[in-house]
Amino acid sequence: MRPVNYHCLIVMYLLVVLWGGQEGGAAPGERYISFVVSPPTEPGFSIGIMRPEGRGRRMLVGLAEARSLDYSWHPNAPVLAYAVGKPEIRLLHLGVAKPTLLRTPGYSVETLSWLAGGASVLFSWSRERSGRRQYGLATVEVASRQVRELCAGPEPVRMALETNRGEIAFVIGSRIRLARAVPGLPGARTIASVPAGQRLGPLAWSRRSGTLCYSVTRKEGEWTYLGKLLVWRRDTGSTSTVMDWTQGGLTATWHPDGRRLAVIAHEYKPDPTHGQCSLWFLGQSGRSWTAKRIRVLPGSMLLGGWSQDGRQFVYSWSPNPRKDNRHPTSRIYLCQGDGSRPRPLSPPGAVDYAPNFVP
Repeated sequence: MRPVNYHCLIVMYLLVVLWGGQEGGAAPGERYISFVVSPPTEPGFSIGIMRPEGRGRRMLVGLAEARSLDYSWHPNAPVLAYAVGKPEIRLLHLGVAKPTLLRTPGYSVETLSWLAGGASVLFSWSRERSGRRQYGLATVEVASRQVRELCAGPEPVRMALETNRGEIAFVIGSRIRLARAVPGLPGARTIASVPAGQRLGPLAWSRRSGTLCYSVTRKEGEWTYLGKLLVWRRDTGSTSTVMDWTQGGLTATWHPDGRRLAVIAHEYKPDPTHGQCSLWFLGQSGRSWTAKRIRVLPGSMLLGGWSQDGRQFVYSWSPNPRKDNRHPTSRIYLCQGDGSRPRPLSPPGAVDYAPNFVP
């Protein structure tokens, strides 16, 4: 018999009470898509939700004071954790107007993600100490509000996420590291690294297949970049290239089945208003991968996510990005799991991006 995780039970009870006891929450069986709004003429951000049909659009929270924003949905409940570059994490329950604060004294939260079970939040942080900038990783437990520092050092830590077996993967400098999520990161090891002049891109982990996907970009000229998408398998420790791109950067996210990837490829130009992007679906068959180009569009796209059943996919597209990378317009699109029937969910003139399905 597996031991009972009482912390998870307490947290789930609190979440159900706080969410279910309020009016305005999502009814059982309803699905929502979350997104971020960032108008180019106004400071800060807003986080909103709408239904996959584009109906029921409403803002959950406005963050005019935010200098940055990162958010993550609880794996088992409609609870949003988000950070705005301050020493705190905010938890917002659908149907509850005011967020709950998890304070992280001495740690300015940069990025975050829920740990499995939803009892704790993993976050990367920065701080000033003795006139020097420090960076690291920590966790905060929802029920007890206890903060535990995992590591600290002079190099920024980026893109931390949990894998299987209580381990986390994270980028520090030019290396991807894997370690147990406890103070001191015992057993930490490097599973990938890149030489000077190359940059590691976002990480994506598949629980189903135990596989880590990441990108590497190398600058070859002023506006010439070579991109590569790779996967690392836990069971074999092997790394293989699944996509080469000779025109720019790549970002990817796993399908729930752990055998398919959605990939956005960018073509960099000196003037971003003349660049273009493309959406690809990659599938694994045995040891080989096949690629299908879904759409090619001018401007830029931002990767979204799959629905829990893998039958739909969302992303955002800006046809006219500005040179300062602010988007005067950006709309969310939804397509079927095979890439067919793309349609806009955002109204004309919207500035919506970073969509994802609410668990």
